Amino acid sequence: MGSVEETVLQLVREACVAPSPTLRRDTPIQEAGITSLDLVDIIFTLEERYGIKVPYAPNVDDHGMATVGDLIGLVENLVAGGQRAESAGGARG
Repeated sequence: MGSVEETVLQLVREACVAPSPTLRRDTPIQEAGITSLDLVDIIFTLEERYGIKVPYAPNVDDHGMATVGDLIGLVENLVAGGQRAESAGGARG
């Protein structure tokens, strides 16, 4: 398994309708062509892969993940800390 950054970038590229070869940490998620449904799918995949719980509520506009790097940093912190974060805005299932 690669680094968290490599994994997130791969998942984002796979979800993009027209993947950008210049996808970087500072790329805004919306500009990467990721829909909210894509983001939820990416988050579920990351949660399963790393055994974490990402605090994300799809119905909240400001979820702290404006860029690809924000998502990478959040997942890296959760993995490093071995944290099981509660979902923002309530449980997801």
